[in-house]
Amino acid sequence: MELSPPSARRRLAVALVGCSASAGRILLALLAFALDSGWTYEHAASWRAVVVLCSFLSLAGLVLAVYNLPESPEWMLANGMPDQARLAADTLSHDNGRPPAAARRLPPPRPG
Repeated sequence: MELSPPSARRRLAVALVGCSASAGRILLALLAFALDSGWTYEHAASWRAVVVLCSFLSLAGLVLAVYNLPESPEWMLANGMPDQARLAADTLSHDNGRPPAAARRLPPPRPG
């Protein structure tokens, strides 16, 4: 979120949460329908398969997020990494078609 423009953060947050929740509910309903062939006592355990599968998918998403999401320049600054913060901010500026001067509020790089 902090990489998006401040004027769009609220709308972006609401849109991401709303779309993710809706997509998740639709996929869960489709998964439950695919795993359940009818509601009888013999098939009553099919909800457990849905819970286990959703748990594994959530765990996989968490692992992917932990290893693939970069730290933000603000986090790097707060944790004493100004050089890495400047490099990350310059990379983000370049990727968004902005000049590196867009990151001028970062401290200057350390000499050496």
